[in-house]
Amino acid sequence: MAKVKRRILVVDDVQTSTTMMTYLFKRAGYDAIAKNNPVDALKWLQSLAEDERPDIIISDLNMPQMSGNYFVRRIRSDAANARIGIIMLSAMKDKDSVVGSMQAGADDYLVKPINSRDLLSRVEILLKREVKTRTRPEEPKVSAAVLSVFSLKGGAGVSTLAVNLAVAMAKLWGKETVLLDATAKNSHCGILLGLSQPTTTLAQLAEINTVSATVIEKALTRHATGVKLLAAPVSPIKAELVKAKTIGALWPHLNASYPVVVVDAGSELRENTLAVLDNSTKILVVVTPEKGGVQAAANALQVFKQLEYPDERIALVLNQTIAEGGLLPSDIEAALQQKIACIIPHNQVAAMQAWSGQPFVEQDAASEISLAIAGMAYQLSPPRLKDNPPETPSDLLTAVQPVAAPVG
Repeated sequence: MAKVKRRILVVDDVQTSTTMMTYLFKRAGYDAIAKNNPVDALKWLQSLAEDERPDIIISDLNMPQMSGNYFVRRIRSDAANARIGIIMLSAMKDKDSVVGSMQAGADDYLVKPINSRDLLSRVEILLKREVKTRTRPEEPKVSAAVLSVFSLKGGAGVSTLAVNLAVAMAKLWGKETVLLDATAKNSHCGILLGLSQPTTTLAQLAEINTVSATVIEKALTRHATGVKLLAAPVSPIKAELVKAKTIGALWPHLNASYPVVVVDAGSELRENTLAVLDNSTKILVVVTPEKGGVQAAANALQVFKQLEYPDERIALVLNQTIAEGGLLPSDIEAALQQKIACIIPHNQVAAMQAWSGQPFVEQDAASEISLAIAGMAYQLSPPRLKDNPPETPSDLLTAVQPVAAPVG
């Protein structure tokens, strides 16, 4: 029987580079495939059967449309391709670039110009290591339900909904819930919880080389409701320090330690935002009942389609920001060609009080708006919470459990 060739995928936007490397690998006895666009490479990877996947991926760091680091994170987030060996290539040799790629999920990093003998040697080493790890039984992982609230329209109520969803989740189950404020600017979660500005934010975590579980826990600001806030920087200058690798470093601890993480994903599509959305169990796209809100939702849905997010990960939430005269839910569904999963009723008084640091559920747990958000929280709760309810259910859980409608 002929020996099966090990397969290598080369991804670089410069065609001369992919041509040179594929020739090098083929001459060394490998089966080499080239892609000059990381988006095309992802689509190709997702189309493959298990026995067709590459053993190694060689990726350039700086590419248009999608950076090498983001490309790697997308691969690592896909269980089918997560264990492929990855070597990053770049002309950048500073420590931050190397660490950033390794945190994204690369196994090795080589600085250009590449020595062909060195590259082949690194591939051989990685293949040997990959064979050993592949035989190890994979340990079952317990992951948090990551619920990201997002809109491409500012003023849609993303922060208010994220805060109240986190509070409702903590109240329902009596379990601490993390609220991650991943907004790039106009951070409001702390205000909506009535908290003074935390001393540690994502900006401080971005300046630490190793973000350990202890460091993350110290950065969390505890609220009386059971919500633990990981705050965004207030200063726009400090916000620029927060990169996708900062967000990526949080997941191992948060996934292992909390049943639910609610994310205020803001209203901008930046690499940080994508690092959050890629790791989300459910993305709640907030739409408001007017043309601008519907167009923003349509744009967001189109982006998610291009990123090939599964439909079941996306849910539309209609926030009734207008007392009367807004677009009807049926008109919005027709325009977006997607069902609305949850409607948050208009309540101007509650909305004003929320900005004084009083979440809806804290104001009046029996109000229509509180029950709408609590019902959504219940349906989005992971099975391990629903299957193991508190011995003494909270009044909120008792109220929403029989009537909560499915979300998404």
